[in-house]
Amino acid sequence: MDKDDVNREVSKWLVFSLFRGDRISSGKAASLLSITRREFLELLHREGVAYLDFSEEEMEAEAASVRDLPLPGVD
Repeated sequence: MDKDDVNREVSKWLVFSLFRGDRISSGKAASLLSITRREFLELLHREGVAYLDFSEEEMEAEAASVRDLPLPGVD
């Protein structure tokens, strides 16, 4: 790796850290890396970084909310 490669990697992981810490949005993260939001989301996937990082309690609350939704056409 040369100096430019190292700088790109450091920048990428700094942006990931800010994103995961809810300090910046995915759009802002993409902008900082000079890529599109879609490219940023694909980069997260390739690097194994979770886009959604819910706690167990948050996941249970989301599941309960979905279960409580009325189904269209079902009374």
